Amino acid sequence: MQKAYIGMLVVAFMICGKLGAAVVAEKYSIQVTVLDSITGQPLTGASIHIEGISKAYLTSSVGLVNIDSLPKGNYHIDVVAEGYHMHHAEISVRRNMALEILLCPNTFHLHEVVVHRKRNEEQATLQFKNTLNTKEVQANRGQNITELLMQVNGVSAMTTGPAISKPIIRGLHSQRMVMSVNQIRLEGQQWGAEHAPEIDAFAVDKVEVIKGASSVMFGAEAIAGVVKVTPKPYRQINGVEGALSLNAFSNNKQGALGLLLLGTQGKRQQIQWRLQSSLRKAGDSRAPNYVISNTGMEEANGSVAMRYNWNNQAFTEITYSLFYSKMGIMSASHLGNVTDLQKAIESSQPLIILPFTYDINRPYQQVRHQTVSILHEQKFTHFKTAFQYSFQLNERKEYDNDAVYNRTLRSEQLPAFDMQIATQIFSAKLTQQSYRKFNLHCGADIMLQNNSVSGLQYLIPDYTSFSGGVYALERREHTDWSLDLGMRMDYKRQHVTHTDRFRKIDQVMEFLMPTGMVTYVRKLSAKQNLVLNASSGWRAPSINELYSDGVHISLATYEKGNAELKPEQSYLFDIAWNIKTDKWNVELSAYNNYMHQFIYQLPDSVPILTIRGAFPLLNFKQTNANLTGADVTVSRKIRNDFQAALAYSYLYAQDVNNGTPLIFMPANRLRINIGYQKAKVAFMHQLFATINFTHVAEQKRYTPGSDYMPPPPAYQVIHFNSGFAFKVHQQFWQVSFGINNLMNQTYRDYMSRFRYFTDEAGRNFILRLTIPFNQL
Repeated sequence: MQKAYIGMLVVAFMICGKLGAAVVAEKYSIQVTVLDSITGQPLTGASIHIEGISKAYLTSSVGLVNIDSLPKGNYHIDVVAEGYHMHHAEISVRRNMALEILLCPNTFHLHEVVVHRKRNEEQATLQFKNTLNTKEVQANRGQNITELLMQVNGVSAMTTGPAISKPIIRGLHSQRMVMSVNQIRLEGQQWGAEHAPEIDAFAVDKVEVIKGASSVMFGAEAIAGVVKVTPKPYRQINGVEGALSLNAFSNNKQGALGLLLLGTQGKRQQIQWRLQSSLRKAGDSRAPNYVISNTGMEEANGSVAMRYNWNNQAFTEITYSLFYSKMGIMSASHLGNVTDLQKAIESSQPLIILPFTYDINRPYQQVRHQTVSILHEQKFTHFKTAFQYSFQLNERKEYDNDAVYNRTLRSEQLPAFDMQIATQIFSAKLTQQSYRKFNLHCGADIMLQNNSVSGLQYLIPDYTSFSGGVYALERREHTDWSLDLGMRMDYKRQHVTHTDRFRKIDQVMEFLMPTGMVTYVRKLSAKQNLVLNASSGWRAPSINELYSDGVHISLATYEKGNAELKPEQSYLFDIAWNIKTDKWNVELSAYNNYMHQFIYQLPDSVPILTIRGAFPLLNFKQTNANLTGADVTVSRKIRNDFQAALAYSYLYAQDVNNGTPLIFMPANRLRINIGYQKAKVAFMHQLFATINFTHVAEQKRYTPGSDYMPPPPAYQVIHFNSGFAFKVHQQFWQVSFGINNLMNQTYRDYMSRFRYFTDEAGRNFILRLTIPFNQL
């Protein structure tokens, strides 16, 4: 195999006309010392990356590393250490030299829109990006991925009970959003409002939220944006390291643990591997005044990854992951008749309240998601290529409430729905290295899907889907501005088949549509940037929107599809401005997203009564819509120890055709953070404490009578979080303590699909402990 890669390199060099042009140059060495900027203490294990060199260097126990054999020239250097801001620098190597680099602690960091100017294959569409770094993720370890994302301004959540939630970016969710996990597009049954992303929170090291239409790089459906989840990077030096995370939550008496192991071996660090697993068990959640019965959950997850570095220019990576969860569906959401349903909606408490238990009874859902991937990347003189294949199998079983009308449900424990969706994705990318201030990125991807449905009830038909897309992006860079142009063409074919005694479906749908974007970044001054972006995206109607016809058990609603739906089209304009000084950081962004043929669900005026009980009836509709909004973040450093920030998210969503507000859109919200950080207090290192006040307004943009219950009143909640590290046998253990809903506030959120039946969860004490280990 190595001979094949050598042959490819030779051909690439011949094509570029570079063969034999190498000139022996004098080599130099640099000595780098990395220190904490506050304490002056050396930082062990800081990672140093030099542009053009694939190998990373780690500092020793005294914060020192020697880098040898560097040719004469200019280099871009990045220094990264967990818990610190990344340091960027340009160095000119003309002789042997020594560098001292001071890293600033990053224990408390507010989440704002950042304009990035990094040169990589994804940068052309990542202008409106928020990042939750390793330290921020660790400080909130144990929460699901949606709760993590809600720290980003402009992100809210749609929930179905205490344990199930999915992110909403600027009013859009589900299949209008792409979730990328370790460079793999996550493809589960995310078409349902209650189908949460199948992501293990303990496997997350960093999260990026890209607002706006990023469809050119990530697919036509990325109308709302992209959520990129990145695992822990591989270890760069030989040996083994890892961490054990232990979490406890008081509200639902949840216990959770996660284990991570990283290893590297070989004379040239050829073999790198990562092993991760987690377990979670929770009982019923509790509102301030009662138990929310049958809302327990359990998880068992794991992943393994291995990378082989052929040389400094190529590597091959194989990964496997498993996500398993079982979640109870609130007992009081499944009722026997219309009278009880209306009574439940009008009641201040659920009609069914039982003592706390860890038992998960009917109704409940059970999900298993498996992913296998193989990735190969190869660098050449002027460009690099990446080829990836992934296979995902998502299995979802939903179990109906025990029912006298069908004894089979009890005796054989058969699910009402047994849905499986298998997805294969092939992708290829080519990235041109910067040449005369131009950067070219192009690629293609193909996705094959097969969805099969069985069980005792009907919800959606079987279907197969084929989609393919090609794209190209070009960036022109100048000293104080850059311009990105991108175009993508996608083809999608869906074949739906279903036959039973009630209906016969056999239909083929084909779609071929372009998307595009243009982004202009202007550096107004050393402290100010302006970004303008215009982009388009589209998506075909999903199968559930077209053909749903049954009780969606986990959502406790009857969903009725619309076979006449057409593709959605998005026309988005973004503008962002930021100014950053020593004390102030101000981020302003505004957008207008015109959605042609926007698909949404509208409650019927009368609930539907079925043999399984009475349920709210939701019909899929289509209209032209306009979503206008703004996200504002202002932070201020108060001395060296305190920082305060204000974040406000505004959304105005209008049904253009009918001149009415769009239903089921997030209310405006305000968040205020006050944080304290100290490098060292007694035995406590990197001490931090934050208090968060969140105000969610009442959604007054609502048409009376359009829903079974009007939007709930405005509410305010306060969260507290603190933590520090302490030294045990030369390792820094990390502990944190938090309180969610500090005042035990009683409230309901408009975006909760169970707000008809229950309040949100009450006060929750959270304790986290992370125990690292090295060189097992």
